[in-house]
Amino acid sequence: MKGRRKSISVFFAIIMMLAALAACGQKEPLHEHVWTEATCTEPRTCKECGATEGEPLGHDYAEATCEEPKTCTRCGTTEGEALGHEWTYATLEAPKTCTKCGKTEGDAVVCEELSDERFGIENWNKKYYDTENVLYISVKENDSITFTFYDYDFNELGKTEMSTSTPYAWSWDCLFSFDQDAGQNVKAGLQTFQTFEITEDGKSEAVIKIYDVQGNEIAVIEKNIVDSHFYMDDCVIAEECNNKRYIAEVSDSNGEVIYYLDTQTWTLVDPSELSDVELAEDTSEEIEYDKEKYGWCGKIGENMEGYLVANADMSQWGYADKDFNEIAMYADATNFNINGYALVSDDGHSYDIIDRDFNVIAEDYIEGVSAGSYGMTTPVLGVQSDDENVTYLYVK
Repeated sequence: MKGRRKSISVFFAIIMMLAALAACGQKEPLHEHVWTEATCTEPRTCKECGATEGEPLGHDYAEATCEEPKTCTRCGTTEGEALGHEWTYATLEAPKTCTKCGKTEGDAVVCEELSDERFGIENWNKKYYDTENVLYISVKENDSITFTFYDYDFNELGKTEMSTSTPYAWSWDCLFSFDQDAGQNVKAGLQTFQTFEITEDGKSEAVIKIYDVQGNEIAVIEKNIVDSHFYMDDCVIAEECNNKRYIAEVSDSNGEVIYYLDTQTWTLVDPSELSDVELAEDTSEEIEYDKEKYGWCGKIGENMEGYLVANADMSQWGYADKDFNEIAMYADATNFNINGYALVSDDGHSYDIIDRDFNVIAEDYIEGVSAGSYGMTTPVLGVQSDDENVTYLYVK
């Protein structure tokens, strides 16, 4: 009996020892996983313990577009570069357009004919004369001329009237530019009108009126002129001396300056008063070109590299690059206007509109016998018809 009791005790002791050993190695109870969704680069993951399950989804790329590179629709990751637009040039019917995506940029080209109806008045004496800043139109009636100034959106800016009561009265325009003050390059457009009257003692009394481009009178200069050869240059050069700005304005019949116009005080200055002052030199460079190849050569337009040229016998006109390599030649061609458009003709009669990249904007747009641009700082192009009338086109 004693032996049996001992065996039972040993058995229970072993059971207790095994239970204790089992208890020592037991782990924490298992938790319920809290999963995040799988991403393009990561599998499903437990927020609590970091356990993972399954595989990453992988990127699902949308094709690259003109403006965006290849892009994952799930996470926005990009790869490579955007394709870039492929533009067609603007025409009279449509703006600049991408052939890939159809996106447009800017507006269609505007070509509007300037006409009497556009301004609401008939029988102008001088029509659609354009300057660097405005259009102006003159109407002569009895002993006066009325000048009306417009901007290039055809808004009226102002008017001025000039008497033509003396037989020696005349008028013309005179535009020039100068630096208004340090650090600014401001274009100052002026209209100058001049009248003469011969006095009893044989002297010429000149009255010079100066207007801004809105038709506002800036100054009136009255001067007795002994020299009957008195001219107001229509091509004026801005000069600077002693921190003042003088314009070489009034010259004699030989082109020698007899007065300077001080653009601060609007008074005439005798050149002798500037004998100790060195005027600024004319920095414009004469174009040197092969005169056996070209009969004429000029600048190709405002802020554009290259030249408008005519061949040696002047039978063709066109464009050359800055190294005088011909780009395109025509029976007739104009300079480019401020907006980068020109008129060209293969036969000298039917004119196309081209842009600065020599794309045809409008084919056979207008008929004429010759064409020209009215200054590289204006949007106006003109075509002369057989009856010597000129059609003015506002192109932008």
